[in-house]
Amino acid sequence: MCWVECTEKVFEIMERNSLHFCVGDFNLDFKKCNLRKKYCPLTKLKQIIKQPTRFMAGKKKDTKTIIDHCWVKPTIAQKFSTEVCDNSISDHRLVRIFYDTKIPPVTLDIPIPLD
Repeated sequence: MCWVECTEKVFEIMERNSLHFCVGDFNLDFKKCNLRKKYCPLTKLKQIIKQPTRFMAGKKKDTKTIIDHCWVKPTIAQKFSTEVCDNSISDHRLVRIFYDTKIPPVTLDIPIPLD
């Protein structure tokens, strides 16, 4: 099975199981318009990482690609934020994903024992 078939299978599984989010190294450059047009309709999820996550120095030119993805349901996409950070041990950047849970504060009354 080639990588295109594998990727299509992943999107089929995501759609069939109604996942809320899926994160990973998809090895598909999300900056390329033809890939967005092909794979975005396969799932109802939205890819929220917008900055390049992999940098390669080449002989003729350097490349920047968005191959690390975070796909989320559009209904909760606004609760997610991402940050791409430098990483000196890999050609991939560190991707931090934050989810705003809006957990209400809790007040605890802890009795102080009297001695």
